[in-house]
Amino acid sequence: TAPEWKTIAAGGKVLQVVPGTTTTATTVATTTYTDTTLTATITPSLSTSKILALVNLYFEGQRSISNFYYKARLMHASTEIAAYDGIGVNTGGGLTIISDIFNLTYLDSPSTTSATTYKLQGAVQDTANSSTMTFQKYNYVSSILLLEIGA
Repeated sequence: TAPEWKTIAAGGKVLQVVPGTTTTATTVATTTYTDTTLTATITPSLSTSKILALVNLYFEGQRSISNFYYKARLMHASTEIAAYDGIGVNTGGGLTIISDIFNLTYLDSPSTTSATTYKLQGAVQDTANSSTMTFQKYNYVSSILLLEIGA
């Protein structure tokens, strides 16, 4: 018999891509989450769409003793949707300086066709021993890429 041709299902297609970048240095020396200036806004075309957020957040952390722990989170509007606490390093020595890129991938279901802003925030685990984090230090680029995926 002859092959039958069928229409491919609509789900799973990338409907739009919205990039966001920043090189603005932001220093955080508090346990309170602070905006890093990395943000992007997307307006989903369907309320059933999912938003795939791909994040590369450059930072440098410093503390005057041998360990350093930081926190980072992804926000959807004013709601935390992904958090990473207690991430860090223990050098076993004195002054600790770490430079790294925090990578995050998150699939969100915003259930809206309104403009939706995604942003990254960071904080130090504690303020003792001169703990600081500087995002985009030396004007390095941090980026967020939002992909609308059709349901």
